[in-house]
Amino acid sequence: AKVVLTARDVPKGAKVADEIRAATGNAAVEVAELELGSLAAIRAAAERILGAHPRFDLLINNAGVMACPFAKTSDGFELQFGSNHLGHFLFTLSMLPALRRGDAVRIVNLSSRGHHIAPVDFDDLQFERRAYDKWQSYGQAKTANVLFTVGLERRLGASGIHAFAVHPGAIMTELGRHLQAEDIAYLQTRSRGIQFKSVEQGQATSCLAATALWIHGGLGDDA
Repeated sequence: AKVVLTARDVPKGAKVADEIRAATGNAAVEVAELELGSLAAIRAAAERILGAHPRFDLLINNAGVMACPFAKTSDGFELQFGSNHLGHFLFTLSMLPALRRGDAVRIVNLSSRGHHIAPVDFDDLQFERRAYDKWQSYGQAKTANVLFTVGLERRLGASGIHAFAVHPGAIMTELGRHLQAEDIAYLQTRSRGIQFKSVEQGQATSCLAATALWIHGGLGDDA
């Protein structure tokens, strides 16, 4: 497969691309800069990618931040909702021209069991009238990922573009850079004992959603 990795930190992304090439022997792996905290940067990244690749068969949206201190994107959106949902929303819609040219197209959005923490508060998305809570913020962003996936499937499924939302589990990545001991205890309580997976184990969930057979609106017996 020809693979385009997106990264905010391009040198870090290039290191990952090198590791993938070395492990798989696939030289067709490249890196494109993408900053999900800026609508202008998202549009510019999509334009560059579409200019080089007019067709895509698969889009996996798996970037994000978790349980971070209150901050805003460059456009003034609360950071977790702005990056985890709005950023992926705009990037996905910007990539639709290339996806419409693809074959057996799938969009895979990484949500989380964290969507159980909170619904989307449409009356106060930006925590302007309530105290900021990092887990409520994360929860509503992950719920938005699920709702976005449902909306994509309803609108695009009949045209052959199918969308999946997946919960990969708790993975040992830098996503948890903001977690404190009390946060781990909180997650343990909510999940009745959390067990961390390796990156490879966690990524297997996305790979399954991306490659398993699609039969009659569900994963086939060969999945």
